[in-house]
Amino acid sequence: EDGTIKWEPVKNAEKYEVKINGLAFTTYNNFYDLPLTETSQDFNVSVKSIGKNNNDSKFCEPLIFNARKITVSMGIFLTNFNVLNPFVEISFEEISGISNYIIKINDNIKGSYSSSDIIKFYNSEFKTGENIILAEPDIEKGYDQITPACIHIEKSEPLPNIDNYKLIDGQIHYGHNYEYIYDTSRLANKYTHSIALRNHESGKIDSDGPIIEIYKCRAPAKPTLTISDGKVNLEFPRNENDDFTFKKIEVLSYLDGEVLFTKILNYTDNETTTQEISIDSNILTSTFNIRLTTWREDCLASENTYIFNL
Repeated sequence: EDGTIKWEPVKNAEKYEVKINGLAFTTYNNFYDLPLTETSQDFNVSVKSIGKNNNDSKFCEPLIFNARKITVSMGIFLTNFNVLNPFVEISFEEISGISNYIIKINDNIKGSYSSSDIIKFYNSEFKTGENIILAEPDIEKGYDQITPACIHIEKSEPLPNIDNYKLIDGQIHYGHNYEYIYDTSRLANKYTHSIALRNHESGKIDSDGPIIEIYKCRAPAKPTLTISDGKVNLEFPRNENDDFTFKKIEVLSYLDGEVLFTKILNYTDNETTTQEISIDSNILTSTFNIRLTTWREDCLASENTYIFNL
């Protein structure tokens, strides 16, 4: 421990003989400091007690190990710590001669990592409230005294209940004041999804929920385009399989994304009619996008974008 060999005192012993790699040393204490250097080396150590009138014990079974000296003032320093949600990312500097480091979260060992790793821990691995992350050397020598890296980070309290959200034009708005919008762009159409509405507070890890179940509408089909009398005519069909009741039409400049025209069409359930709109061609660019967003009052919106040329 701390570069020192220790043993239990022997009754009536006057002194002890310590044999280190074949060399004998005498001590009057029940411990002996190892001749450590900064270069790692093998040790074979055994001890016997020496009493009065040559009443000596036998040498104990040898203790065989490898050790080296490390400056006590050394410490692990973080080079990166980011709360990116839904995970926390950390990395740290390497201490010369030590290749692996143990990472603990709240005293729970998460694994052994190299200093070259960028380590990610997901939000679910943290508890609500204060969390402590420790990085310490992955070594067995107790005498290697190195100050670990220590991080204190808070995790947000969950939102109070699953009713603390609302749908606006097919988008989930949630939070204490509905200040967050959940990104549903990567969710599959025509499916019911389980979504965790995490509480987000600046500088903290997002909370774990609560969970809501919500359906995402079918994606809108490509409209039909015709041109006559300086007008661009667009037809928007709705077939019997479509499950949306609102369709937002946005015509955008192909070059810079500027919105040139906007309109929302309303449909009744099971309606299979085709709705039409006309746009003055003078307001359009030669190439433009039409972004279509469909939704229902109780469902998530779906979106498709199509490119057209005049």
